Amino acid sequence: MLIVFEYDTGLIVKEISNYVEACSGEDFWGVAQKLSRMGAWEFEDYKPLDDT
Repeated sequence: MLIVFEYDTGLIVKEISNYVEACSGEDFWGVAQKLSRMGAWEFEDYKPLDDT
């Protein structure tokens, strides 16, 4: 959910982009966990298979 006081598409995209660009991690899943704090996404409950 994103709460805004004024609907400004450019500003919304900029803020989301800034958040995404600031996320870092050791691997995809580390970054994905941080991104999931912003909102639900298609891999919300996905668990990777054990490759061993």
